[in-house]
Amino acid sequence: MMGSDTEQKSFSVQEYLLPLFAVKINVTSYITVKDTSVGGRITAIYTYGKRVKGEVSITLRRKSGGPVPNRLTTMKVDGEVGFDLDMKEYLNTRYLSPTSEDDPLVVECNVTETLTGRVVSAREEIGMTKSAVQIRLAKGSPRTFKPGMDYNAQVHVARPDGSPLDGSTQSLSVIVSEDPSHFWSRQGSISAHTFAVPANGIVSLHIPTLPDKREGAIFLKMTYGDDVDSLVTVELNRFHSHSHSYLQIRRLDEGQSAPQPGSEIAYSCEGVPSEQTLHFQVVNERSGVVSMGTTTVRTFLVDVSDAMAPRSTLIVYYVTSAGELVVDVASFDVARDVLANKVSVTFDTEERLPGGKTSVRVKAAPHSYVGLLAVDQSVLLFKSGNDLSIEQVTAAVGAKSTLPIAEMTSARATLQAVGVAMLSDACIPHGLDAVFEDSRDAASPMVRAPLRTRKHFPENVLSTAQQWLIQQQNEDGSFKEPGKVIHSEMKGGMKSPASLTAYVVIGLLEGEHHPWENVTRAVDRAATFLESHVASVQDAYSLAITTYALHLAGRNSSADRAFVRLNAMAKVEGGTKHWPSGLTSHSVETTAYVLIVYSYRGMAKEAAGIVQWLISQRSALGGFRSTQDTVMALQALSCQGLSEAMRVRVQVRGDHLNERSWQVTKDNSSLAEPWEVEKHWPPGLVALNITAQGTGKAHVQVVVSYNSPAQTNSSRLVIRPVVLQETACAITVNACAMSTNGTTGMALVQVEIPTGFTANAVELKKVVDDKKHRDLQRTEVKDGKIVLYFDKLDSQENCVPVYMDREHIGGKLAQVYAHVVDYYSPEIRQSAPIRLDKLQNSFFKTCQDSDS
Repeated sequence: MMGSDTEQKSFSVQEYLLPLFAVKINVTSYITVKDTSVGGRITAIYTYGKRVKGEVSITLRRKSGGPVPNRLTTMKVDGEVGFDLDMKEYLNTRYLSPTSEDDPLVVECNVTETLTGRVVSAREEIGMTKSAVQIRLAKGSPRTFKPGMDYNAQVHVARPDGSPLDGSTQSLSVIVSEDPSHFWSRQGSISAHTFAVPANGIVSLHIPTLPDKREGAIFLKMTYGDDVDSLVTVELNRFHSHSHSYLQIRRLDEGQSAPQPGSEIAYSCEGVPSEQTLHFQVVNERSGVVSMGTTTVRTFLVDVSDAMAPRSTLIVYYVTSAGELVVDVASFDVARDVLANKVSVTFDTEERLPGGKTSVRVKAAPHSYVGLLAVDQSVLLFKSGNDLSIEQVTAAVGAKSTLPIAEMTSARATLQAVGVAMLSDACIPHGLDAVFEDSRDAASPMVRAPLRTRKHFPENVLSTAQQWLIQQQNEDGSFKEPGKVIHSEMKGGMKSPASLTAYVVIGLLEGEHHPWENVTRAVDRAATFLESHVASVQDAYSLAITTYALHLAGRNSSADRAFVRLNAMAKVEGGTKHWPSGLTSHSVETTAYVLIVYSYRGMAKEAAGIVQWLISQRSALGGFRSTQDTVMALQALSCQGLSEAMRVRVQVRGDHLNERSWQVTKDNSSLAEPWEVEKHWPPGLVALNITAQGTGKAHVQVVVSYNSPAQTNSSRLVIRPVVLQETACAITVNACAMSTNGTTGMALVQVEIPTGFTANAVELKKVVDDKKHRDLQRTEVKDGKIVLYFDKLDSQENCVPVYMDREHIGGKLAQVYAHVVDYYSPEIRQSAPIRLDKLQNSFFKTCQDSDS
């Protein structure tokens, strides 16, 4: 998940004797006021499988303990016994009225063992309901109606416990009305409909053309057959649009099971003007935006990926000629396990004599933290739903991903409900004053490229950013830097004054803006500055960005001369072509700028070797070495021409391996679709067979990962961890880092957390809040490490204490390390071991086992 949630449970601690046998009540989960009896069975079995002989007493009562008289029955038991309590008279009393559904019945039993007199109890609840049928609107179904459009939704019809209706042939009756009163009231009725109920109980509602009701709501009154007690009324509010423009998307395979990754979902769109371009995004709470694109067709396919599990939301929108945003959303489930880390525990034998030894085999993902606890099986008889199960996790994740459908009564409310902020010039009110807000004293134009990341900011936001940039221009046309440059290459990788100016020129020219005189004049002055300095630029990075800026500024002769010099710096090998610029991340960024220049000059064919080299530098996750080079490389690759007819299907096969396929189109061609084969790798698989068919060009990357000894680059960064405190309860490490070769850009210091310990969040917050540590901006705990973010490191050692507290019993800890990493060039890093001699050589059960 993108955020984090916690859940609390209470438990009691008391003296007990381990039970030697288990007692279980098997009884229906609900009854109706029309039922005449309650029946069930009670089982009593020893933990080693034999039947318990004794006596059982059964009590029936209301959960609230109200005035309802208890019913007590006693009988013999020999491992199992059935019971049937006559409820006819009991249910007809005033104590069990149909309005008492929130106060269930409770069945309790006490089994007394004949041999020892030991008593073991059990308890179950029986829900009370007026009807044996429950009708509910499915999650994800709309609770608004759009005037003049059909209403489509799904309704679940089932027993109160969720089980199917067992082949019943009754129909679902639906009355559309303006009056929310009883079902039989026909006042305000608009239309009536009948729907067959399939075996799975999922009814697809299709109600044609709802009225253009200007105010108020309409109501769906639904019953199952002639059972008036099953009545459910659903309120539908009117969706608001100033121009009465509505968009409605509908899944064409409604009622089908959740799709698997690698499959497709078909959607249709209604209410869209002809020739109108639709924009769509698929958003997942954990993964963010996982797919996006545009289409002009009214029926389209969504390719399902692993990143969309367990539930994602499709957002479709367009902007009217009057500037109003028209939007609709739909959620869908993806059939994939919520827990990516498959953990299994097996024993070498199912039985072992007392005193014998047994072997346990645990299988999990590499570097997993595994805890094993061996207990007497009798202890498990005490559990009552407090264990964490896969079903609970799945339900919790599903609930977290459920959209607040009732709140979607307008375009703005719809976007807010799905957690999306739309920054555009469409008519949808948002607070945009803080778009470029930064907590620093002077926001660096090099920290972000706001004029290049979006093309549809409101005019006032763009103009404010442009005017601020122009104010930073020097008399000679260059630009000064009033704040800190986090990405040091932006200052001109090799001391060139041209890089920063070129970068600002690109931002001003690529962003949409009105041809205001001061913007045009600023660009002209900056371009003249670049022309006068391009001959002195000696490093590939500065020359690449300057060449691109000159092309954008229309200084063709200077751009041509710079392009010739730039090509002379290229390194050609093995059919690939790139521009070395020191570190790999810098080389990727430099080569990306050159590829953009090639695209600008219409030299796509000549750029094939550049594309090949860039793709070869990509990681298994689709990115590159750092954030900056990834952004530029993806922008450069996306500049390559894509055919509108592009549609490539890639398939992966292997012995004993379920086939996996991807559909690559123009709309999703810039998105990486990873698949971890290791999770699905069956025994006997020795090769993968990859095939592709269709029209267009797609790149398939196969990455094999394995462990190797860590190698560090010691030429620039130094890390020195000093242990200030080491007890069984707490560890404090002073993490000291510095640079031996000038001042860096942003840098990270990472301190690995030993097994059994956790970061002290309170103390870490104090470290940042007290402002005593130079250039420390924030801290976080991620992937088992405490991470410190520095604006820069220099030749003066910077030391920050980090605090860790014990979370689990442990000792004899594995070696942990501290690391320092250049944020924009992660290959520049250094590591050093953290010496925890006491904890690495001893085992502690309590804090008192070690010296404090």
